Amino acid sequence: MIRVGTVLALMSVLSAGAAGNSAADRPAAIVDGVAISRQSVESAVPADGLKRRTEQLNVYVNEQLLANAALRAGLEGDAAVAAAGEGGRRQSLAKAYLAKMAAALGPIPGDEIKRYYAQHPELFAKRRIYRMQEIVVTAPPERVAQIISRFASLDTFQKRREWLESQQLAFTVGAVVLAAEELPADMLVSIFRLPEGGAFNVRSEQGLTSIQITGIEEKPLTLAQAQSAIERFLANQRLSELAGREIQRLRRTAKIEYFPPYVNPAQR
Repeated sequence: MIRVGTVLALMSVLSAGAAGNSAADRPAAIVDGVAISRQSVESAVPADGLKRRTEQLNVYVNEQLLANAALRAGLEGDAAVAAAGEGGRRQSLAKAYLAKMAAALGPIPGDEIKRYYAQHPELFAKRRIYRMQEIVVTAPPERVAQIISRFASLDTFQKRREWLESQQLAFTVGAVVLAAEELPADMLVSIFRLPEGGAFNVRSEQGLTSIQITGIEEKPLTLAQAQSAIERFLANQRLSELAGREIQRLRRTAKIEYFPPYVNPAQR
């Protein structure tokens, strides 16, 4: 079965905690006559600035496009649409519309599942559990390159900690145990090539995270063990792609108005 809720989270089409409109709210946008209030956007993103609020508004616009399509398809009778509040109704309608799309998708072919298994040994045939130590450094962007260069000459975490203290840089130290599937996909490929004791750095908006692998445990999964998870992933991926195309189609035919300080991304 395709898990629509997972797809919604991956796409950021739906988001938790959407606030409703009131008659007194000024609109942030209007989608085919349906207003999305500024209050709902600002409540969801209280203090992250215009860029993040604009991103959130576009999440709601996409959601409203799907909700409007659900109404045109006669899905307002779905039991889940009875959710209280305008935001909840919008989410439920959009979810009902995607559920209808999911129902039209056929099963994932067996050879596609086998191919995905073979293409990702780091997740399955050579799956590992990683024990890692990390130092999370808070630093301005202009100092990150210097920190990385200095870390390259310091072969232990203790030496790195002492150097950071000498530089009066804020940092925290921690340890984590993560299975391969719990790691970000772009990071996993790099980690998979490292031996026990290997280290790498990850830049962030706040500064830098330095990670060292302190232990590796081999925990492979057979095709039979992985099949249901692969099938769910591929089904959700197909639905995400289909929903993305549907949103683009709906955007081409919808009337979407943005109100200051928000700007229609198509007009930038």
